[in-house]
Amino acid sequence: MSDLTPWIWSALTVLLATGILQTLAEPNRELLSMAFRLKLLLVLAVVAITAVYQRSVRGDLNYWWRSREREQLATGLGTLSLVLWLGIAAAGRLIAYVI
Repeated sequence: MSDLTPWIWSALTVLLATGILQTLAEPNRELLSMAFRLKLLLVLAVVAITAVYQRSVRGDLNYWWRSREREQLATGLGTLSLVLWLGIAAAGRLIAYVI
């Protein structure tokens, strides 16, 4: 995880920067769209999951594999994260079509 952490946060920083530029280019379309608001909520949820996961493995790389319950929770969080990213992509596409 420590090898990927800089990539994850760098990618999120780039997404934030380009999202700000896109919002400044067409503020009415972005800020008035329910799809945009949904996308922001989904991104916040994914960032929270990523931060929790990163914090938990910072001290102990095997934190999630110490018990069966943690392993199942890690699998659930990973699945939820993937579903959220798919929702983010879909909401991003819908911004142009949904007010």
